[in-house]
Amino acid sequence: MKNRIIFTFIIIYLSSITCTVAKTSSLRLNYITDDSLKYTFSSASSLFIKSPEKFKQADNAVNIRLKANKIWIIFPAKDIPVNGILLVKNSFLDHIKAHFIRNNKLIESKESGSILPFSYRDQPANFPNFFIPKNTELICLEIQTSGPMKVPIEIYSEKEFITDIQQNISLHFLYIGLIVLTVTLAIASYAWLKESLFLQYALSISATGFITLLNFGYAFQYFWPETPSINQYSFIFYILTIFNFLFIEKLLFLKKHSLWLFFTFRIFYVVNIVSFTFNAFFNTTFLNEIVFAVFCIGTLLPLFAGVYLLKKLRKIEKHTIGFFLTGSISFFMGILVYVITMNGIIPLNVITDNSIQIGSAIEIIFFNLAILSRLKLFKLEKDSIVIEQKHFLETEVMSRTLELREKNILIELKNKELEEQQEQLEKIVEKRTSQLIKLNKDLNDRNFRLEQFANITAHNLRGPIATLLGLCELFNESTPSDPLNAKVIYNIKESSVKVDGILKDLASLLDHHRNTDAMMEKVKFEKVCLEVLDLLENEIKTSGAVVSYDFTETAFTPAIPSYLKNIFFNLVLNSIKYCRRHCIPTVNIKSYTEGDYHFIEFRDNGIGVDLALYKEKIFQPYQRFHLEIPGKGLGLFITKTQIESMGGKISIESEIGKGTSFTVALPASIAAEYKEELSLKENN
Repeated sequence: MKNRIIFTFIIIYLSSITCTVAKTSSLRLNYITDDSLKYTFSSASSLFIKSPEKFKQADNAVNIRLKANKIWIIFPAKDIPVNGILLVKNSFLDHIKAHFIRNNKLIESKESGSILPFSYRDQPANFPNFFIPKNTELICLEIQTSGPMKVPIEIYSEKEFITDIQQNISLHFLYIGLIVLTVTLAIASYAWLKESLFLQYALSISATGFITLLNFGYAFQYFWPETPSINQYSFIFYILTIFNFLFIEKLLFLKKHSLWLFFTFRIFYVVNIVSFTFNAFFNTTFLNEIVFAVFCIGTLLPLFAGVYLLKKLRKIEKHTIGFFLTGSISFFMGILVYVITMNGIIPLNVITDNSIQIGSAIEIIFFNLAILSRLKLFKLEKDSIVIEQKHFLETEVMSRTLELREKNILIELKNKELEEQQEQLEKIVEKRTSQLIKLNKDLNDRNFRLEQFANITAHNLRGPIATLLGLCELFNESTPSDPLNAKVIYNIKESSVKVDGILKDLASLLDHHRNTDAMMEKVKFEKVCLEVLDLLENEIKTSGAVVSYDFTETAFTPAIPSYLKNIFFNLVLNSIKYCRRHCIPTVNIKSYTEGDYHFIEFRDNGIGVDLALYKEKIFQPYQRFHLEIPGKGLGLFITKTQIESMGGKISIESEIGKGTSFTVALPASIAAEYKEELSLKENN
């Protein structure tokens, strides 16, 4: 049955070619070669009129392959329809110049070809074309190309031209549609089976489709119409044919069945790439002949591989090879007809000019059948593997089941032992965890107090110490009886008392071994405020600051006294330090209660802070936003840390040039376990 199918295709193919040979010509062309570039259109047309015998003749097409790079084709414009169109059916001709002559005078000249933009064509068709002016008597075509000189010429009326173009487009895009369908099926098969053969087949067919678009000028028309320079290197696209050979290599398992054939294919890949690349950049007659030879060898190589392997493979694989050979023979016959046509043995017409595409279409059909055969092979191999694996698994499962039963008994015994050990370990772990949590809490609390000690020492002692140093400078050592000395000594005593108070607070902080809740006391806002104002007496006098406070709404709050004093100290001092020039600093302090929190608000009329830039950094350590004013950038960080340690929070509102407002929120109640202790402190 398979042989009958092959024979039928061959008969149909040969019959179509025979029919085309029998057709008569309708256009007699006269041509002369001009590699020496000695003719112009006027001299060529004059020569034709005076000595037509010097011109060779051809019907419908001039086909001299690589015998000349430039020719002149001249023919009378007889019986040309009104609004006639001249079509040159070769998309690879570099430059075509059409001269239209009447009474031995030039009417019009037009240009087209692959080196000129697509827009030079009179009609948007895939092949070069020209409108023929009215009353044209003689048409002279000046054609130059670096490749094969194949010039099929047709003359149509406008209606015939549109019909012919539509028929050609339909034929070509039917072929492209077949390719798209095949590629889609191949990709779907790859997605389903994860077999690389189908992906390689998709690439192979895609490469064939693109080269078809290139051969018939559709690539130029649709992909790079205004970039004709790409056409000069179009031969490099023929390297894509390697995908066809990679697919054939995979389909025939060349590496498995014949190593020497496998390496022959690899050598051919190198020759293919080198020849097409050189021809793309160094287009010469010699290179064109080499490329033509490589093309022919490339057609014979898969055919030879299929015949060689036919006897070596299994029966089911022979079906695959049979379909493959049928497709390869069809493609080879298409190439053969094209080669014979290029050498002038068979006339150039629609069938012979498209013989490669016809052979390729038949090849694709049989290659699809070969793929289906390979799918059947995959299924048989898969079923065989599944049966073997099933038998192996059944045996393995029986063996494993017996082993598991024995091991399950041992596991149950071990599990009982582990459960007992786990209970003991959980008790030990729970006890150790409790101890570690307590130790960790004690360490964190101790570290926190040490950190606060360092911070408070650095900030709160600075003012009194500076006062003491200043008073020492004022003391008159040379005259002890100086009345000023008594006042200095009095002030030294006052400052020393302040330092002593701070040190007592710090000592209390270090000696306290409970968490911050245990250090809480009921603190009076006014008392803390007055102590801080006393500490900042010099700064207030020097700056002329006006500090007012209102604690009538909320007078007390649970807090750590030393922390609260430090919070007041830092926020009031900042308001004085960051005041506006030529403006008396004012600080307004107010307390109130909302919900579960006592709030203390510190509002000033200072220089303000750009919160759009610094809001995220305002409470971070070592952040300074006014470098002209001395400081270390720790005050607000310490303040926030102490507020949060008491369960509170702090927020800021500020506007540059108008002032800043800090709002401190402290919990209105403390933990129940420390309420009793707090009440005892109040009673004492």
